[in-house]
Amino acid sequence: MVTFVYVGSETIPLSQRGGLEVISSAVVTVDHGLEGGSYELTIEYDSILRRLVATRVAVERASEGTEVTSRLVREVTIQEVVNEVALTELIRYRSWDDDGPSGQWTGKQLLEAIRPARGRPRVEVLEDARLIMQVAHLANLPHLVTIAKCLDVSHSTAKRLIGEGSEAREAQNG
Repeated sequence: MVTFVYVGSETIPLSQRGGLEVISSAVVTVDHGLEGGSYELTIEYDSILRRLVATRVAVERASEGTEVTSRLVREVTIQEVVNEVALTELIRYRSWDDDGPSGQWTGKQLLEAIRPARGRPRVEVLEDARLIMQVAHLANLPHLVTIAKCLDVSHSTAKRLIGEGSEAREAQNG
């Protein structure tokens, strides 16, 4: 069970008008039924890595008569918690139309809303692949697997989409 102790108020926009943004930090307490304790995790946006990372972990014993052991520390699933918190709380996507903001979704909601690639225009699929890759990077998820799952394509097709997207960006940037 993840309990939020603190969610930062600073939002870092990752694009000029709408698009992805990330909340700068959060502190969560995690009790996954760990025998003998729980832990507190601080997650922050790292501007050099350009993704959300764990910056502090504190493991606490459950009560008198228990202790923090190396076995307990090995059971701490830091990356799983970072992924979950990033997607459900810290990554946001805002859409815009001519009148201004038109909607907001969490990273998880955004990934779940993306339609399979089959039957869609290639340009649209490439745009979605780029967006999925950005969300996956922010949450430190495997890019290829995430793209394949969200677009319902094979890993080889996901790899081609990543390549095509990279080529298109290079051509655009000149």
